[in-house]
Amino acid sequence: TRTRTRTLASRRWRVTGMRRTAAAAALAALGAALSLRRCLADPAYVDASAYEAHLRSQDLVYAWEGGVSKDFPWIFGTNAYVGNGFLGLQISVKNGDELTVEFGRADLYDHREGPFPGQDELDTVDDTLHPNSESVPVYYARPRLPLGNFTVGFGAPVQAGHLRLAYFTGELSGWVSTTRGNVTIQATVPLLRAEILTPIPTLNPNPNPNPNPNPNPNPNPNAKVFLTDTAPGVFAFELLGDGKETYELWDVSLNDLVVESPYYHAWGCDLNSGCGYPGPSGTVVDDYVQSPPGVYRGDVSDLKNGVSIDHPLLAGGDFALALRSMPGTLDGAPAQSSGVTVVGTVAMDLVKDAPGGNAVAMAEDAVRSLQDGGAAALAALRAAHRAAWASFWKATAFVSIPDKIFEGAYYNQMYKLRAAGAGEGTMVDGSVGLIDLMGPWPQRSVWPGVWWDLNTQLTYWPAYRAGSAPLDVATAMVRVLRNAYASGQLSLNVPEAYRSDSLGLGTQTPLDCSGGAIPIKGWGGVWEPGHGTNTGNLLWACHSWYLQFLASQDYSLLEDGPDGTAGLVTILEGAANLFLNTLAEDDAGRCHIPSTFSPELYAGEDASFDLSLLRWGLRTLVDLTPTLAARRGLRPSVRAEAVERWQDALDCLVEPAVDPATGIMVTGDATFDAPHRHYSHLFSLHPLKLMDLANATQREIALRSVNHFAAMNANVTNGYTATGLASMSVQLGAALGEGVGGAYADAALGNITSFMLGLMYWNGMYREGGGPVMESPMSVAAATQASLDPSPSLSLKPKPKPQHQPKPKPEPKPQPQPEVSP
Repeated sequence: TRTRTRTLASRRWRVTGMRRTAAAAALAALGAALSLRRCLADPAYVDASAYEAHLRSQDLVYAWEGGVSKDFPWIFGTNAYVGNGFLGLQISVKNGDELTVEFGRADLYDHREGPFPGQDELDTVDDTLHPNSESVPVYYARPRLPLGNFTVGFGAPVQAGHLRLAYFTGELSGWVSTTRGNVTIQATVPLLRAEILTPIPTLNPNPNPNPNPNPNPNPNPNAKVFLTDTAPGVFAFELLGDGKETYELWDVSLNDLVVESPYYHAWGCDLNSGCGYPGPSGTVVDDYVQSPPGVYRGDVSDLKNGVSIDHPLLAGGDFALALRSMPGTLDGAPAQSSGVTVVGTVAMDLVKDAPGGNAVAMAEDAVRSLQDGGAAALAALRAAHRAAWASFWKATAFVSIPDKIFEGAYYNQMYKLRAAGAGEGTMVDGSVGLIDLMGPWPQRSVWPGVWWDLNTQLTYWPAYRAGSAPLDVATAMVRVLRNAYASGQLSLNVPEAYRSDSLGLGTQTPLDCSGGAIPIKGWGGVWEPGHGTNTGNLLWACHSWYLQFLASQDYSLLEDGPDGTAGLVTILEGAANLFLNTLAEDDAGRCHIPSTFSPELYAGEDASFDLSLLRWGLRTLVDLTPTLAARRGLRPSVRAEAVERWQDALDCLVEPAVDPATGIMVTGDATFDAPHRHYSHLFSLHPLKLMDLANATQREIALRSVNHFAAMNANVTNGYTATGLASMSVQLGAALGEGVGGAYADAALGNITSFMLGLMYWNGMYREGGGPVMESPMSVAAATQASLDPSPSLSLKPKPKPQHQPKPKPEPKPQPQPEVSP
């Protein structure tokens, strides 16, 4: 049972003592009243001021009184948060009288290679967790790294407060009151690099251990470098007392966090306590060798002269956090003795050498240069930041939904997408901007990295239908895969015997997609029970890449660039070859896949997950190859042999097995026979849409499969299970010709509401298992888009702008219905 109070979209409601299924039933009336309909409009139709007013009605508002309450920003699920795709801040009130600012940097990973102390003890670990116990898990050697926090102890109990996270400007503002007085709060993480500052020389021009062998051949000689070529910008926060509450009375501290023991579960999370996974404690956990402790420089009580923490890394190099006070406020006013305005940044220098590097010098120089620029520099940076957020929303589809709960939740995820990720147009030199499971807001977690068996793909799904700005954020996934191809990592991820023409992607990786070769058992091979490495991850990532192309119609995404940058077709072909090299043909001329692993379920021959992804990949290659040849002025026959091979494989490839009672099976001989969150066996329906639902036989199989999956998971409380069922229900309802109020439309709505009101934290965050995850709340936005527009079209393209537009109204109104491209 759960008791939770939320304030979202300027509305408040309470769900008390409800289980997920009970919540869905209780909200059935809401579903009938909502009549979710297509209410999307081109941002060009919406005046900027009207859009801002519309968004302001959706802002995340934290309001409480009478001391600590459930509305209070005191834990991850209630924290206030801001970010710029690299750096992030989380604001919370702890222990009743402390305000805490937690720092994060999204691309801050350890870079150990292994072996390292404790490796020998891996053999003592339950084999179902680590079947390849001779290898070191990548999330042990190269997890996300925590930073630290800045704490202000007021010395007086916090009695009330009001904070507003403004989506349109990406800024947090408000106040808290103590028994002594009031403190105003502002926080921002500027979206743009601080080009107004004195450029700092790049001290480590090549921090990537696997640099792209094809760098930009035409660098801009006038480009300025801020911090390093992995510069994340700066963050700023401000606390101003009213005279009764004043800075001199506060107990200020800067607290370091360290990686205690990331054995499977990172940051000291013990396998026997609180993580939800079985296994022995001790052994490897006790043998983990920490990096050297952080070295403090300066005094936090003297922020005018700066304070920093330098973290040497055992694998070489360092990262550093630096803070400094400003001689003015965020609003450009002179500094006030009753408070403090703090700017900071995090720099990395990941050289493979002895512990220690130049990160602390780079970070300190950056905040000192901003301090030297004074209030004018900070005001200019903030103005550029606000202009950047306005540009993001201008190129993000305007959405209007009758119920403001849904509308607020949707915009919350659009805000998070940009605050957590960075696209090509806002990229920091040398970094990638990919959103992992935490984004720039780290927490103690069992998921300290990037997961490719669902999480990364679902995180970006709403971007493909939300306009050019969210679509730009999603280019991060393409950039990561291109970098991994250029470095040779995608080839190294498959067994040596297949590296001449095959590519692969492990399940858990850091940002460079490393993590060891995918074990290919082949025919007769035996997988460890209950666990395996997913062979189809790269094909699924390529599907997201293809969605990026469909939404943008940018053919440079498909083709190799003149500088050697890989296009989708090159990587998709390598991912398909991994399967084509192991296909076996039976006496009837049908081709089968050897034993592979269906994510989170089990292994077996002819896994539906891999069969569906391979069929989609081969179809896409067959369709794209002649089109690209024609665009280059080549004869369609230029790759006729490859096309013939792909078509032959398509013609002989078996379809996923179907059980008369349960529908699509997990493998050729195993049904979906126990509740589980992952719908990997249903990929032919969602998200690949390979099934022809106009065909009565296929439609009946789809209905049987989804109904069985839903029934088996009636009591499973997992986020993406609910949103996946919602999206599948929308497909089925459209195929059956149901309108609003149909059984499948209601099922879709019930699944979305049950997750939003029963599982997702009211600030839009979500935990599952032992740590935060980004994908499930993001998939709420994708499921909402599907409910608004169930057509198979990918992007919501508006009709042409009329020649004579009416002047914008002072209040936002529902906008003209866009036409959807076929």
